[in-house]
Amino acid sequence: MHQEDARRIETSTQTLIIRAYMWIATEHRGDAVIDQQYRIRIRRGETEIDLQGDKAFVIEHLEILGKELPKAFEDEEVSRGPVTQKRHMRDRELQKLSLAEFYKERRPETKTQAVVTFAYWLTKREGKNEFKGTDIMSCFDEVRIPKPENVHDILGKLASGSKAHITPSSSKGHWKLTLTGEEFVENQLSEKKEG
Repeated sequence: MHQEDARRIETSTQTLIIRAYMWIATEHRGDAVIDQQYRIRIRRGETEIDLQGDKAFVIEHLEILGKELPKAFEDEEVSRGPVTQKRHMRDRELQKLSLAEFYKERRPETKTQAVVTFAYWLTKREGKNEFKGTDIMSCFDEVRIPKPENVHDILGKLASGSKAHITPSSSKGHWKLTLTGEEFVENQLSEKKEG
């Protein structure tokens, strides 16, 4: 008789998301266990690592991998090409800036552009997957620029159309930055800044 026990393990940190699957295959003859193999598969993006063997072997090599995996996955990101390298460098640079410095660097010309810039900051720098209008208003306070009269109108306009810069989230009154909004802040505002 052959049994397989599969468990899914998910680990997530700010920079590393790993999906791992563990199988324990047990072969029985009567009541006696003849063979027991452990197998762990770790996959992230294009990289996959598969460990299989007895329990001691898998645990020993998993500990070694635990020390090396974060660096391996970071190297994978950098090796994907100039776009990923540029984004990786931009993310590191963003961590060094204050909100006021970031705002000054991007130079949004309108309150609408400022709202997208703040949405980007909240998402990329503060790590918020979603934000509220009050979060945006706090950014205006922090940068010490005049607030819009109705930030919710601006958020609504930014969320409409085929090239929406933000989108409503599933939580009422919460918003998310779209890829279009991200690219606007990274490319169009920076191009204007350099031009």
